[in-house]
Amino acid sequence: MKTIHKLLAAFAILLSATSCVGDYEMPDLPAPSYDGPEANITIAEYRNRFGSAPSGTLIEDDLILRAVVTGDDEGGNIYKQLIIEDGTGGISVQVDANNLFNTYHVGQEIYLDLNGLYTSIYGGELQIGYANGDRIPSDTFDEHAHRNGWPHPESVEPKAFTDLSELNNDVQGNVFTLVRLDSVYFLNGGEAQFAPVQGEYGQEYLSDRYGNQLLVRTSGYSNFRTETLPVGYGKVMGILGRYNGTWQLTIRTIDDVYGFDGKPVDGTGGDEEPDQNVLFSETFGTPERGSDGNWPSVSSYTGFDNPASMFEDPTGYLTVRAQGGRGNVWFSANHDNSLLINGIDCGSATQATLTIEVGANVYDAGEEMDLNALKVRCNGVELDVPSRVVSGDRSEGNLPFSLEIPHVAVSNNTTLEFAAEATTNTYGLRLFSVKLETE
Repeated sequence: MKTIHKLLAAFAILLSATSCVGDYEMPDLPAPSYDGPEANITIAEYRNRFGSAPSGTLIEDDLILRAVVTGDDEGGNIYKQLIIEDGTGGISVQVDANNLFNTYHVGQEIYLDLNGLYTSIYGGELQIGYANGDRIPSDTFDEHAHRNGWPHPESVEPKAFTDLSELNNDVQGNVFTLVRLDSVYFLNGGEAQFAPVQGEYGQEYLSDRYGNQLLVRTSGYSNFRTETLPVGYGKVMGILGRYNGTWQLTIRTIDDVYGFDGKPVDGTGGDEEPDQNVLFSETFGTPERGSDGNWPSVSSYTGFDNPASMFEDPTGYLTVRAQGGRGNVWFSANHDNSLLINGIDCGSATQATLTIEVGANVYDAGEEMDLNALKVRCNGVELDVPSRVVSGDRSEGNLPFSLEIPHVAVSNNTTLEFAAEATTNTYGLRLFSVKLETE
């Protein structure tokens, strides 16, 4: 029986080798079928069950996972792994084999027997692997993975986003899933290649119309590495991964990049008319470490979106840093910190909505913090900052979360103050952006 199965698989490989993700042709053979035990665990349940287990933990229970392949190695950009999803989330399965797409093509439903496999953690993200952090040997994977039917790539639907900040709304639900990013552009569109040096990873950034950015990481062995980044706004699909708390996108094949309009973008986050409702906006630029390896202090930094003279650090502890490709002001833990933004001219407006993006340095299991530990005052009046508890258990460390404060009294000479107290700022806070808008 195993011999027949291998012959069928080999023939399927031969037939599928000429097909791409979008036009997979089903072999004229009996479809593989699975008649084993029913699935009894989801990807979300796997995360909850093994999220705190050390990497390399043996899975000893009879657990069957049913999922669909959403990312394979056809484009040479996903290396020795399959990305699978089941509706509750996605996960990477580490397999010590090449050309996996010939057998486990995008759209292929599989039943994965987890008993005898191991947990794996890379870059802070839970995966499925083998002992000692190794990949699953090819023969072992074939014993544990059971295909059910032929692939149906057309049935694989990505999650769609136009605002990259919304990726943070459900970290565990979005990581290792197929996403489609609409109305985005490459910062180096028309100038750079995806990965110009063979064997070395290329790193480029996408931006949405709101100025949010996302790292695109491309293997120096991918079959589209020398393609030039397209110009203008378009759509990009790929597998949304994370490495030590920073989102990154892995494009599967060049077909995942499409619909670009070819119109150069000025690099400020959009070519639309400015929003007349915005009274003040600050994203803290693109800070870099100095020659001494240290981040610039607020008092020495000149890369703000607004005049540097508006920014004041009475305590002297604040620095301006980059996290996940975004600038932010770092409020170090266990210190009293205060940032003043002076002289904000709101014109004739008397009331506005203040929106801030805040993150906390919670990394390890058990660490959690309420983002309203960052106190906000406008013209000396303390504002009611909404509660938003972030947790290391949910991999929310250092991610920006949007907090909205309505009905803020403003004037033509407004001062905003952001303060953190040593007693409540236990892990450190980041202020990513500040925006005042008329109501």
